[in-house]
Amino acid sequence: MKKLIKIKEKDLHKIVKRVITEEKKFHVMDNPTEGKFIIKKWKKRDGEVITKAFIEYEYEYWTGTPGEYQTKDKITKYLPLCEHNIVVGKEIKFDNDFVPYIGPSQNIKTFHNGDPREDCINLNDVTYTDLSEYGPPPSEEEPEDNWWNNEITD
Repeated sequence: MKKLIKIKEKDLHKIVKRVITEEKKFHVMDNPTEGKFIIKKWKKRDGEVITKAFIEYEYEYWTGTPGEYQTKDKITKYLPLCEHNIVVGKEIKFDNDFVPYIGPSQNIKTFHNGDPREDCINLNDVTYTDLSEYGPPPSEEEPEDNWWNNEITD
């Protein structure tokens, strides 16, 4: 037996609003970085050619001691990708969760320097969008729910 449930217009509006809000939260990037897809090739001594895909991006960090004179430095980094089916030169905004902090007191090895021996990242693990389609994240404040001003039509 099927049961019929009656939903008021107000309840339907709240459900639709919640679904739209949840959908927007799913696609928001936490740490967006501009980059572009590139392909690099290396020739080994034996003549073999190694081809790898990367996302090329600018990485900014502060140098100097906190509380004293500091400067902002910028270097080009390369996020290695496992796939090669990319559009070379396509500019994107991607969620850069793959970059650890570099501080003056840390002695860690360089990361994402474009070396062919670096571990690659699956493109499906990278949240990205075309630079022309990217918009800033929506504001976090909830607008006042004045459902009575909105008309829902078929």
